[in-house]
Amino acid sequence: ICCGITIIALSGLVTAKYAPYSGVLPTVTVFSAAGFTTFFCFGVSYGVSTQEGVGVLFSYVGMNVMLLITNGILLAVLRSRGSQSEGPL
Repeated sequence: ICCGITIIALSGLVTAKYAPYSGVLPTVTVFSAAGFTTFFCFGVSYGVSTQEGVGVLFSYVGMNVMLLITNGILLAVLRSRGSQSEGPL
């Protein structure tokens, strides 16, 4: 759980930093999920190869979906606040 929370928080920080740019949501999401999946591969590097492959695939897909949702909400909030003319964030 802590690993997932850390990935969401760090990915959110990167998304917030590059929020003005177009294409930030899919780029940050794909690279964050790829980094998590890479470390997940090292963690499951024992056992039956087919089960490991399916687990890595599911972790990549799950992480992509989770980060698309959380980063999408964060990006929508940041852009809606940025479009207001008064006051800081």
